[in-house]
Amino acid sequence: GGGDSEPCSTCFFANAALPVVSAGVDCFANLSVPADKLVLAFPWYGYDYTCAPGSTNLNECHVTSAVQVSSPQIQSLLAQSTTGELWLDNSSTPYFGYNDVSGALHRVDFDNSRSLRMKYELARNVGALGVGMWTASGLNYTDNVTAKQ
Repeated sequence: GGGDSEPCSTCFFANAALPVVSAGVDCFANLSVPADKLVLAFPWYGYDYTCAPGSTNLNECHVTSAVQVSSPQIQSLLAQSTTGELWLDNSSTPYFGYNDVSGALHRVDFDNSRSLRMKYELARNVGALGVGMWTASGLNYTDNVTAKQ
Protein backbone atom coordinates (compact mmCIF):
# COMPACT_ATOMS: atom_id res chain seq x y z
CA GLY A 1 0.00 0.00 0.00
CA GLY A 2 0.95 3.65 -0.14
CA GLY A 3 3.48 4.51 2.52
CA ASP A 4 4.90 0.98 2.81
CA SER A 5 8.56 0.79 2.05
CA GLU A 6 11.23 -1.87 1.94
CA PRO A 7 13.69 -1.72 4.82
CA CYS A 8 17.15 -0.58 3.87
CA SER A 9 19.25 -3.73 4.18
CA THR A 10 22.56 -1.90 3.72
CA CYS A 11 21.85 1.11 5.92
CA PHE A 12 23.22 1.88 9.34
CA PHE A 13 21.57 4.52 11.44
CA ALA A 14 22.85 6.59 14.31
CA ASN A 15 20.30 6.55 17.14
CA ALA A 16 20.17 10.34 17.27
CA ALA A 17 22.20 11.86 14.46
CA LEU A 18 23.00 15.49 15.27
CA PRO A 19 21.35 16.89 12.10
CA VAL A 20 18.20 14.85 12.85
CA VAL A 21 18.04 16.17 16.41
CA SER A 22 18.43 19.73 15.13
CA ALA A 23 15.73 19.17 12.50
CA GLY A 24 13.44 17.75 15.19
CA VAL A 25 13.82 20.89 17.30
CA ASP A 26 13.06 22.99 14.20
CA CYS A 27 10.02 20.85 13.43
CA PHE A 28 8.61 21.44 16.91
CA ALA A 29 9.28 25.16 16.54
CA ASN A 30 7.26 25.10 13.29
CA LEU A 31 4.43 23.53 15.30
CA SER A 32 4.62 26.43 17.79
CA VAL A 33 6.41 24.33 20.44
CA PRO A 34 9.45 26.35 21.52
CA ALA A 35 12.70 24.65 22.44
CA ASP A 36 12.36 25.80 26.05
CA LYS A 37 9.44 23.34 26.37
CA LEU A 38 11.53 20.38 25.13
CA VAL A 39 13.62 17.87 27.05
CA LEU A 40 15.88 16.18 24.51
CA ALA A 41 16.65 12.55 25.37
CA PHE A 42 19.76 10.91 23.96
CA PRO A 43 20.87 7.27 23.72
CA TRP A 44 23.46 5.79 26.02
CA TYR A 45 23.50 2.60 23.94
CA GLY A 46 24.09 1.51 20.38
CA TYR A 47 23.25 -1.07 17.75
CA ASP A 48 25.30 -4.08 16.67
CA TYR A 49 24.58 -4.85 13.00
CA THR A 50 25.51 -8.31 11.70
CA CYS A 51 26.57 -8.42 8.06
CA ALA A 52 25.73 -11.27 5.69
CA PRO A 53 28.29 -14.06 5.32
CA GLY A 54 31.14 -13.06 3.05
CA SER A 55 30.76 -9.32 3.74
CA THR A 56 34.10 -7.54 3.86
CA ASN A 57 33.14 -3.87 3.47
CA LEU A 58 32.02 -2.37 6.77
CA ASN A 59 30.09 0.45 5.07
CA GLU A 60 28.25 -1.59 2.46
CA CYS A 61 27.40 -4.92 4.03
CA HIS A 62 23.96 -6.53 3.80
CA VAL A 63 22.52 -6.35 7.33
CA THR A 64 21.06 -9.65 8.50
CA SER A 65 20.24 -8.58 12.07
CA ALA A 66 20.57 -5.70 14.49
CA VAL A 67 20.54 -5.84 18.27
CA GLN A 68 20.67 -3.10 20.87
CA VAL A 69 23.89 -3.13 22.92
CA SER A 70 24.64 -1.36 26.21
CA SER A 71 27.60 0.93 26.83
CA PRO A 72 29.57 -1.79 28.70
CA GLN A 73 28.92 -4.22 25.83
CA ILE A 74 30.08 -1.59 23.34
CA GLN A 75 33.33 -1.06 25.24
CA SER A 76 33.96 -4.81 25.32
CA LEU A 77 33.31 -5.14 21.59
CA LEU A 78 35.42 -2.08 20.82
CA ALA A 79 38.35 -3.77 22.58
CA GLN A 80 38.20 -6.55 19.94
CA SER A 81 37.55 -4.17 17.05
CA THR A 82 39.26 -4.71 13.70
CA THR A 83 38.94 -1.03 12.78
CA GLY A 84 39.26 0.96 15.98
CA GLU A 85 36.78 3.73 16.59
CA LEU A 86 35.74 5.57 13.42
CA TRP A 87 33.70 8.77 13.04
CA LEU A 88 30.77 9.66 10.78
CA ASP A 89 30.84 13.37 10.00
CA ASN A 90 27.29 13.40 8.57
CA SER A 91 25.74 12.16 11.83
CA SER A 92 28.45 13.23 14.30
CA THR A 93 28.57 9.72 15.76
CA PRO A 94 31.19 6.97 16.19
CA TYR A 95 31.13 3.42 14.89
CA PHE A 96 33.50 0.46 14.55
CA GLY A 97 33.75 -2.99 13.05
CA TYR A 98 34.64 -6.38 14.47
CA ASN A 99 34.45 -10.05 13.51
CA ASP A 100 32.60 -12.47 15.77
CA VAL A 101 33.84 -15.99 16.63
CA SER A 102 32.34 -17.36 13.40
CA GLY A 103 34.16 -14.69 11.38
CA ALA A 104 31.02 -12.68 10.56
CA LEU A 105 31.57 -8.97 10.11
CA HIS A 106 29.69 -6.65 12.48
CA ARG A 107 29.29 -2.90 12.61
CA VAL A 108 28.45 -1.12 15.86
CA ASP A 109 26.96 2.38 15.74
CA PHE A 110 26.71 4.18 19.09
CA ASP A 111 27.15 7.41 21.01
CA ASN A 112 30.14 8.28 23.15
CA SER A 113 31.21 11.26 25.25
CA ARG A 114 32.25 13.21 22.13
CA SER A 115 28.97 12.72 20.24
CA LEU A 116 26.85 13.22 23.36
CA ARG A 117 28.72 16.42 24.22
CA MET A 118 27.82 17.78 20.77
CA LYS A 119 24.16 16.94 21.38
CA TYR A 120 24.18 18.50 24.84
CA GLU A 121 25.75 21.65 23.36
CA LEU A 122 23.01 21.76 20.72
CA ALA A 123 20.37 21.46 23.45
CA ARG A 124 21.97 24.34 25.36
CA ASN A 125 22.38 26.47 22.21
CA VAL A 126 18.73 26.12 21.18
CA GLY A 127 17.54 26.80 24.72
CA ALA A 128 16.03 23.36 25.40
CA LEU A 129 14.46 22.86 28.84
CA GLY A 130 16.90 20.02 29.50
CA VAL A 131 18.39 16.73 28.42
CA GLY A 132 17.81 13.14 29.42
CA MET A 133 19.16 9.72 28.54
CA TRP A 134 17.85 6.31 27.61
CA THR A 135 19.14 3.15 29.27
CA ALA A 136 21.06 4.61 32.18
CA SER A 137 20.53 1.21 33.79
CA GLY A 138 22.88 -0.26 31.17
CA LEU A 139 25.92 1.45 32.68
CA ASN A 140 28.40 -0.30 34.94
CA TYR A 141 28.10 1.65 38.18
CA THR A 142 30.46 -0.70 40.03
CA ASP A 143 33.45 0.60 38.05
CA ASN A 144 34.05 4.04 39.57
CA VAL A 145 36.33 5.24 36.74
CA THR A 146 33.81 4.33 34.03
CA ALA A 147 30.89 5.72 36.02
CA LYS A 148 32.61 9.09 36.33
CA GLN A 149 33.13 9.33 32.57
